[in-house]
Amino acid sequence: MAIGVSLALVWGCKGLPSPGARTRLSESAVTKLIAVIEEGVYSDKEIPEEMELDGNAVRIAVEGVKQRVDNRILRKKVLRDHKLDGSIGENRRGKVEYFKTERTRTEASYRNRTRIVILRENEDRIEIIERIIKENSLARGSRQEFQRALAEYHRRHAAPGEKVESIQGEWTVVAEK
Repeated sequence: MAIGVSLALVWGCKGLPSPGARTRLSESAVTKLIAVIEEGVYSDKEIPEEMELDGNAVRIAVEGVKQRVDNRILRKKVLRDHKLDGSIGENRRGKVEYFKTERTRTEASYRNRTRIVILRENEDRIEIIERIIKENSLARGSRQEFQRALAEYHRRHAAPGEKVESIQGEWTVVAEK
């Protein structure tokens, strides 16, 4: 017991984080990180191995992330088509969501494909976030911060005709710019 207390005192006196301490990134750092990932998906830009954020070297291209990004790159045209026909929208939690349309009501195969696109896209988005959080020992609550930043990114970059959910939970269709 005395050894545990001594170690905690030594860590604290040296100004080092205690063992098991988790890093918290600022909102602007999370926003930058999400932008880099999403630009990798939608603009085919290379995702860096790591980024300097809030004085921390944050590893991005960790095991599994590249494959999930590649999955999203391969899916982006289909996802965009579904967004533009109204069967998929971007919600306020950084995920895509299903909407009934005339086509999804009348064509079972299209409805099923739409749901599969949603399932796979959401799986990949969450797995990317989870792997980065785990690899970088980020603080609890980081997942929600990443998801909020992801939702905001998609609201800002939505094309006219796409459905997006506001922070307050209201769905709108993006108007012509």
